[in-house]
Amino acid sequence: MTHLLTAFTEFLQEAQLSQNLQALIKDLALEEQERYDQVWKAFLHVLEELNVVFEDQEVTVDDFLALLLSGMQLSQYRTVPATVDVVTVQSYDLIEPLTAPYVYAIGLTQERFPKIAQNTSLLSEEERQQLNEATQEGAELQVVTSENLKKNRFVAVSLLNAATNQLVLSAPSLVNEMEDSVSPYLVELAKEPIAIEWTTKQAQASSDDIGTYRALLAHVIELHQEEITSELSPEEASFWGVAVRVLRKKLAAEGIQIPQISTELKSRQLQSDTLQALYPEGKALTLSASALNEYYKHQYAFYLRYVLGLQEDETIRPDARSHGNFLHRIFEES
Repeated sequence: MTHLLTAFTEFLQEAQLSQNLQALIKDLALEEQERYDQVWKAFLHVLEELNVVFEDQEVTVDDFLALLLSGMQLSQYRTVPATVDVVTVQSYDLIEPLTAPYVYAIGLTQERFPKIAQNTSLLSEEERQQLNEATQEGAELQVVTSENLKKNRFVAVSLLNAATNQLVLSAPSLVNEMEDSVSPYLVELAKEPIAIEWTTKQAQASSDDIGTYRALLAHVIELHQEEITSELSPEEASFWGVAVRVLRKKLAAEGIQIPQISTELKSRQLQSDTLQALYPEGKALTLSASALNEYYKHQYAFYLRYVLGLQEDETIRPDARSHGNFLHRIFEES
């Protein structure tokens, strides 16, 4: 296939196919030029795919032309006119270098970029590494942290080289009303020798923020946690002073208190009569696979469920599944 593609490429160059096509479409409308350009890109993409798939195989000219025709017929073309700006929204894992003139990367926090992969299996990372060292080559378990580290570096390099004209990096200080740190990759970009300058947008208060109780409370929390460099005006300070007093009265009237979480945890051993009731002598201890999995993920949850036998409070409110079944029955009967 390689020799055949080389000869075919030389034939196209000698025939000056690209120059002739450009001369034919230069006087057409912009939308028509866009259509011909898509066909040309699809033609080149099919040739690249043929080179990858059949690189080391012998292919006849008839088979090559048949594959080329089939690839062109199966190609998909965008129907959006060239005069319309196209915005592509995708995850960081799918980004590629030099994909668009302008790229806006949002949500670059420590929790989301780089993405932290969690090992939820019964084997820890150390146990997986020990098994890989003891087994032969070709049979090994995937170590999530090491593989994820390599992938994150590749994604970061691809993102930094994604734009051809301008790249905008953004990181919020609050995510879902919770504070989050900036991505470590952005922290490195702010250091020498790159030393990229950052523009910080501070939260501002106005009377337009009074919409709902939840929105007002969220904005008060945001203002409290945000490092405000400039002082509020007398009108803004008076407004938020009154708003905070109203919120405090509402919380006190409804008996709502913000719990204080203690950092000092103490544990003690269960009494002998409690252990005898839970685990009688002479009775074998049986555990299910779900119980072992629960113990591995969260030992305290295992203690509450399988040792103390606690259960969640039942509610008469239907869950999402029951609600969906209820709607289906209504549509079927109507």
